[in-house]
Amino acid sequence: MIETLKESLVQLKLKGFADNLEFRIEQATKGKMNFPEFLQCLVEDEKIRRDKKAYFVRLLNSGLNASKTLDNFDFAFQPSIDKEKITGLATCEFVRRRSKILLLGLSGGGKSHLVNAIGLAAVEKGFHVQKFKSNRLVEDLLKTKKAGSQQAFIKRVIKNDFVIIDEFALRPYPEGGTAELQGLLDEHCAVAITSNRDFADWEPFFDDKTVASAFTDRAVHDGTIIRITGGKSYRTKNYESIDNTERKE
Repeated sequence: MIETLKESLVQLKLKGFADNLEFRIEQATKGKMNFPEFLQCLVEDEKIRRDKKAYFVRLLNSGLNASKTLDNFDFAFQPSIDKEKITGLATCEFVRRRSKILLLGLSGGGKSHLVNAIGLAAVEKGFHVQKFKSNRLVEDLLKTKKAGSQQAFIKRVIKNDFVIIDEFALRPYPEGGTAELQGLLDEHCAVAITSNRDFADWEPFFDDKTVASAFTDRAVHDGTIIRITGGKSYRTKNYESIDNTERKE
């Protein structure tokens, strides 16, 4: 009978019930809980299972690197970064407000790691997040525009609670490409942009000054700006460590 009941629960998509049924029955028969408590435990088991499954689906769809967290970011290596400010952003209040984050600074300074970690915090809090390399996003916008499906693509993107545009202005974009990004900055969702160039150096990546100015104004409006100045590149950190070890030997 128990196996039949478990099969029925699985068919009803109540796998959390099924997986824990025998254990909860054993608890109840030993007098450790009454029927309402027994039922409540099974409901909690199912909720935990669904929450965990939903989390992994959000993580998979986000494009984030699960290993790049705030816990393993070396703030001491980049003293110009305000750890308290980053920790504050990880509360994700800016996501609820649909605000923006801009991380600017040297290549390899940890911008992508930080924004990835903030994205992971948002995923853990139940928000839908998606991370894009800026050039790939521009290519997708232009490709869907040519195919007549750009609006549908944009709707899918801004349906997220938090969109990350990584490596902005790293290399040239196709003609008209950056203008297509403006629609993502209209406060439909929270947005983060990382760039190894400051605002004054963005203009050459646009077709004209007006578009560049409009994009920059929208990007900084109600935004938190984090500049990583000085310090060293994380990409060379490990090589320096290996080199120092070899010298000692």
